Amino acid sequence: MNPKEIIAKGMSASAYHDLLGRIVESGKYKNEEKGSSLYEFIKLNHMRTKRILKQTKIPTELFENIKSVRSNYYWVVLSEPWCGDSANILPIISKLSDMNDRIELNVLLRDEHPEIMDQFLTNGTRAIPKLICFDEDYSIVGEWGPRPAVLKERVNCIKNKKSISSDELKEQIQIWYNADKGNSVYNELGTILQQWFQEVKV
Repeated sequence: MNPKEIIAKGMSASAYHDLLGRIVESGKYKNEEKGSSLYEFIKLNHMRTKRILKQTKIPTELFENIKSVRSNYYWVVLSEPWCGDSANILPIISKLSDMNDRIELNVLLRDEHPEIMDQFLTNGTRAIPKLICFDEDYSIVGEWGPRPAVLKERVNCIKNKKSISSDELKEQIQIWYNADKGNSVYNELGTILQQWFQEVKV
């Protein structure tokens, strides 16, 4: 599938956020009813998304770098409503793209587009969220995700030190996100974006 087709299949960040809201209001997600694990994850993620969009502030230097971009870019994020990492990261990516009209953000549901996801695996896995950046000629500039490096190291350390259940690990990851307040995501994306936006600023 070529980049234009990939981009065209996406929804806006606001449409994705609305999707979370509709799922919560309906009380069900696919075959999962209210009270089920997936539904409850989505309910939590909806609240997290709203909180992050409202409370997090873009660092001044990163804000200025985004505003100074003069070429057109297309960002595609592979995500899912139940993904805790996506709930903490996608709102930040959304806020960054909103800073400049030359950056168009499109969100794709991973499970509905496996043929696209499989083009952007992480160590052979369909890990999300995954951000892919295309330039105005629809060439891939780079990709990032699914977590900031410091969190990846922490998760690996936890797994190596003790046996931990999936639910316990998810709890530890969310505790980290809450304490970090988006700083690691902003810092890491700031460095990555400087590499992607290698252009003369005017």
